[in-house]
Amino acid sequence: MKKAVLFLSAFVFLISCAGSNIHLAAKQNNIDRVKYFVSKGDVNQYDGVANIQPGSATYMENKDRHLGYTPLMVACYYGYAEIADYLCRSGADVNAQNEDGEFSLLFAAQYNYPQITTILIQHGVSVNMKDRKGHTALYYAEQAQYLQIAEQLKAVAAVAE
Repeated sequence: MKKAVLFLSAFVFLISCAGSNIHLAAKQNNIDRVKYFVSKGDVNQYDGVANIQPGSATYMENKDRHLGYTPLMVACYYGYAEIADYLCRSGADVNAQNEDGEFSLLFAAQYNYPQITTILIQHGVSVNMKDRKGHTALYYAEQAQYLQIAEQLKAVAAVAE
């Protein structure tokens, strides 16, 4: 039994660390480390929890981790425009969604990052993508009264619902 618990603990640790280096570098706003990790692997790497069966014991133990964020989503969540721009120029999927249906443009709109909104638009983000609640980035920008972002999105034909 003790070996099984040890094995499961090691498995959970390995799964939770998958992708963590580039994600941690993005979270820490460390452009040099992000560049290093991009040169070593997939710019669209999801962090570890994305590949665990939803509802499983392993998933439930790890569900409060990033839940399938890409490095670009992390950069957009924290408002790191330089990293977001670099990741986009390196081929990041600007339309990737995590397990909750969240996406990079949604974070830019929710947290009032107009520079990141511009970067994502320049790289072809789908401005009318919806989250699991059925809301677009424009919806969140308007709800929060982030008028600059709302105008940016409307200028490229975004709709609120």
